[in-house]
Amino acid sequence: MITHRKEGQRTWPILPSYVGRVLDLGCGDGTTLQLQQSPSGSVVVGLDVEFNRLSLANRSGLHASFCCGSGDALPFADGSFDAVISRVALPYMNIPEALSEIFRVLRSEGEVWLSFHTFSFGWSVLWNNFTHLRLKGLLFRIYVMGNGLWFEWTGRNFAWPLNRKRYESVQSENSVRRSLLQAGFEDFSITQNIPLVVVARRRDAQHEVVPGERRRSAA
Repeated sequence: MITHRKEGQRTWPILPSYVGRVLDLGCGDGTTLQLQQSPSGSVVVGLDVEFNRLSLANRSGLHASFCCGSGDALPFADGSFDAVISRVALPYMNIPEALSEIFRVLRSEGEVWLSFHTFSFGWSVLWNNFTHLRLKGLLFRIYVMGNGLWFEWTGRNFAWPLNRKRYESVQSENSVRRSLLQAGFEDFSITQNIPLVVVARRRDAQHEVVPGERRRSAA
């Protein structure tokens, strides 16, 4: 399975040598890909919703392709990748939809490495905004924590009311486990608590679950 290394409060994925086609979901400026050596001969794709950050990634000299797109509507065919990595990008997406899309673009036996923001992280940022009297930031952080609680209770995310395209939330082990199951993953484990790090493998040799079925089961 994909492993990782920890540097202080930061965690970086390490891809095994047998991985051939890799998607970095929420790649930003390509930092995650720069800090690891992709397996020789692998095909690496980075996707991010922020075009300006992708411009930096394109100038990084990485042997990778970059495209602009959303995690809840990945512009790739079913089974396109052997592995998907996403370093603290899922907390800024509609998580159930993004996990469903990740499952779809993975081949059978494909692997994922995902990291999430915890409630402790969310509380620390909220408290920082409160102590520094950043009222706009405090209001947004209240939304983030409320969205995390809603995700915990219902398995759903809701967008920031002032910008329907913007999402952010915090996660717990229970809410992440449930969302992985709803997306179709059965073989997964949480390997670190801060940040919350999950590795999973798509196992569906007996029954190919289609995206529509997953979304109906999650409803």
